Amino acid sequence: MQHIFYAYERRSLLLVFQAMDAAGKDSTIRAVLSGVNPAGCQVYSFKQPSHEELQHDFLWRTTVRQPERGRIGVFNRSYYEEVLIARVHPEILAAQQLPGRPDLEQVWEQRYVSIRDHEKHLARNGTVILKFWLNVSKEEQRRRFLAALAKCRGIALDRLFVHADNSAGLETMPGASPFNAVRIGLLQFGVLPHPRSLLAQVRTEPVFSFHTRVGLVKALPRGTTISYGRTHTLARDSVVAVLCAGYGDGFPRSASNRASVLIHGRSCAVLGRVTMDQTVVDVTGVPGVACGDEAVLVGRQGSAEITLAEFSRWADTIPWETLCSVTKRVPRVYKTSLGV
Repeated sequence: MQHIFYAYERRSLLLVFQAMDAAGKDSTIRAVLSGVNPAGCQVYSFKQPSHEELQHDFLWRTTVRQPERGRIGVFNRSYYEEVLIARVHPEILAAQQLPGRPDLEQVWEQRYVSIRDHEKHLARNGTVILKFWLNVSKEEQRRRFLAALAKCRGIALDRLFVHADNSAGLETMPGASPFNAVRIGLLQFGVLPHPRSLLAQVRTEPVFSFHTRVGLVKALPRGTTISYGRTHTLARDSVVAVLCAGYGDGFPRSASNRASVLIHGRSCAVLGRVTMDQTVVDVTGVPGVACGDEAVLVGRQGSAEITLAEFSRWADTIPWETLCSVTKRVPRVYKTSLGV
């Protein structure tokens, strides 16, 4: 059949495989193509976009790898990553340097349209597209894990930590099972997994906070533009403070013109783009701000608080990524009952 397909040379076949990590894409592709002549088949695995790929539109890197007529192409991940992974990792979208200040919801809707039109174009020109979504349910993953444990003969499971759950798994951990531990993630920082979960009723004390200092205070007239790209224009005569932290420290660029910080217990809006080493905030309504004053990016100051979840929403990300994004150049201070 493959020889006939090649000789006909009027159509091509594109197989698209999408799945979560460890769902079996690689093994499925190997099994499906085990009887195919590799000379007439190309398999491409799409991971994080390269510098060259980021210089083009989001469909470019898959378009240049479309199978020729008479051949079979296999995409291990595809352009669907651009409406899946890019939504979870805003730094990918930021790296694509889209013009203007795109509305995110419009970006996704426009990409859906682009993907549909792209696939229609391929079909009109002879490419048959077959798409496969591999989904291994939580229940099936757990069943396979337990089956693997059952084969571990001679191992005393009661002497091991057996776990397959994160913090939220505390709610549903079965009693009669070999599981005797969970992998505590957010909960060890005093952050609850989900506001609507059962654990949301538990009292926790957040232990993570993120601080910087005011490096400069300056009065600026109405109409002054702020930071790179001049994305913010002062609507009034203002007093601004330049903070000694930027995306080089873990205060994300995606929080530009969106986030706030706490100074003297008051909320101060971020003005303009967050730069590598500095961030500008509005302190017009906060009297007495001076160089060296503390600014809280995440945490409490007086009775005011910026939660990790709130900070993450401003950055279009999730608390897990925020905790991983504070860079090495930020000093860590660990406080215990014994002191600092």
